[in-house]
Amino acid sequence: MDKEFEYSKFTQYFIEIADHLRALEGEAEELLADEQDVPQSLSNEIYRHTVIKDILTQAGQEMYNKNPKELYKDGWDFWFAEDMELREKRYGKKKHQPLN
Repeated sequence: MDKEFEYSKFTQYFIEIADHLRALEGEAEELLADEQDVPQSLSNEIYRHTVIKDILTQAGQEMYNKNPKELYKDGWDFWFAEDMELREKRYGKKKHQPLN
C-alpha cells in the first residue's frame, strides 16, 4: 500500500471517528439540557470513541507528525479529491462555459 493511500485512509477514519464522537457528545448535551439522564450505553459509546480518537491522535503525531486539526483537514481534502475523481469517472470532466 503506498504511503499517500495509507495516510488518506487514516485521516478519513480520523474524521469519521471525530465527527461521530461530536454527534454523540451533542446527543448527551441535549439530554442534559433537558434535565434527562444520559443512558449508560451512550456514555459507553462516548468513552469508546474518545479512546479511539486519542489513539488515532497519538498515531497521527508519531507516524505522520500531524496534530488533530491537520489530520481532520487532510482527511476532508482527501475525501473531496476522491469524490471529484469519482464524479469525473461517472459523468466526465465538467467543462466550464463562458456566461455570455
